[in-house]
Amino acid sequence: MNGRLKVPSALLVAAMITAGLVGKPMAEGAPADVVAHTHVLQQGGFKLLRLTSGSTVRLGGQPIPVVNSAQGSFALIGFDRKEAPLRWLEICTPAAPCARQPMNITSRTYLTQNVKGVPRAKIEPDPVAQRQMQADNAAIRAARAKASAAATRGDRAGGLGFLQTFQRPSPGRVSGVFGSARLFDGQERSWHKGVDYAAPTGTPVVAPTDGVVRLARDTFMNGNMVMLDHGANLTSVYAHLHTMQVRPGQVIKAGQQLGTVGNTGRSSGPHLHWGLYIGAVAIDPQFWLP
Repeated sequence: MNGRLKVPSALLVAAMITAGLVGKPMAEGAPADVVAHTHVLQQGGFKLLRLTSGSTVRLGGQPIPVVNSAQGSFALIGFDRKEAPLRWLEICTPAAPCARQPMNITSRTYLTQNVKGVPRAKIEPDPVAQRQMQADNAAIRAARAKASAAATRGDRAGGLGFLQTFQRPSPGRVSGVFGSARLFDGQERSWHKGVDYAAPTGTPVVAPTDGVVRLARDTFMNGNMVMLDHGANLTSVYAHLHTMQVRPGQVIKAGQQLGTVGNTGRSSGPHLHWGLYIGAVAIDPQFWLP
C-alpha cells in the first residue's frame, strides 16, 4: 500500500491521475504525534492515520473508528467518487487540545463505458428480481455493518490486513476502472465502484491481504459475491464469481483462494469485479496496489 496508482494502459492515464504522498507528516497545525501513514488525497482516494493511543478522529463532525494494535493506533478515511474539494479533519489526543486539519481533495475525470452483451433481464429486472435485489442489498448492508461495528469497538475482528501490502486478486486485462459511468443500451444506469480484470472462467481469485469473510452469497446483480473485512472499516468485494470457496466468519490469509472468475450476475463476459470500501464509501482499489 504505497499511495501510487498502477496504470494498466496508456488509454487510462487521463482518467487515473495520481496525487498520492507517502509517509509525509500532516500539514502544519496538526498535532506533532499524528502522522499520515499513507494517503491519496483525491476523489476515490483515502487517508490512513497513525495516532497516539486514546486519540479520537472526526471527519465533518462524524466519528471515525480508531483501531488499536501492537503496531499502533490507526484510523482510515475514504473519499467519495465526487468528494467535495475541502474536508475538515478533527483529531483529539489525550495530551493536547483538539486540532482541526483541512484536507484538499483533488478532483478526477472519469471515463464513460458502454457495456454490451448483458441480458435484458439483468438491465430491466422484473418484480421478482427486484425483491431479490432488495434482499441482496440488505445482506450486503448487514455484512458491512459487522465490519463497521468491529472497527468501532477496536477489537481487531477484521485483522490488520489494511496495513499489509496489497496484491492483485486476479490476473487478466483491466477491462473496467473505478468511477466510470456505465451505459447500458445507451443509457447511464450506474457508475463503476471498482476495477475489473477480464480472465477466463475458472481463473483463481485470491485475497489481496488478510481478512475475515463477512459475506458469501449468490446475488442478482453481482452474481456469486464474496466480501472480506480487512479491519479499520475497510472491506473488499469480489463479484461475478463462477465458484465461491469460502464461508462467512472464515479467517483468510493473504493469497488464499476465495473462488474463481466467472460470468454471473449482470455481466457481459468472464471477469472479476474487485471493489474496496471504507464504510459505505467506494474507493479506488488501484491506489492500494504496489
